[in-house]
Amino acid sequence: MRPPSPPPGWSAEFVDGLIAEFPGLRSAYEEHIKANFGELLAHLLMGDVVRFLEAKHTERDDEPANMRLIKSIMDYIGRCFETASPWVKELIAVSFVENMPYPDEVAADIVGLLPENLKAELAVQRG
Repeated sequence: MRPPSPPPGWSAEFVDGLIAEFPGLRSAYEEHIKANFGELLAHLLMGDVVRFLEAKHTERDDEPANMRLIKSIMDYIGRCFETASPWVKELIAVSFVENMPYPDEVAADIVGLLPENLKAELAVQRG
């Protein structure tokens, strides 16, 4: 049996909360909306969030603040993963966790900042 389709706007609450909590993501969100003709494509946006985190990691200006920001965003997403709808959980799993860098890639050590629940999801995905 096929799982039910997500309700309209299923990802908006999660994305709105993420942007409200972390205003530094607003420019990535706005660029995403512009590039997608005004439409939120949540799975693509989560890839943009990973790239934002990777870029923050590679910036050398105010590195401790960047690392705190990365950790805060990951912790927020981890909390959402625990309490969200099945559709948002899938969004986080397949479009955030799955996009984490591999050990030989730039910014790979951001994986160590994932909360335990998302580290466990990554371990399942990567075997």
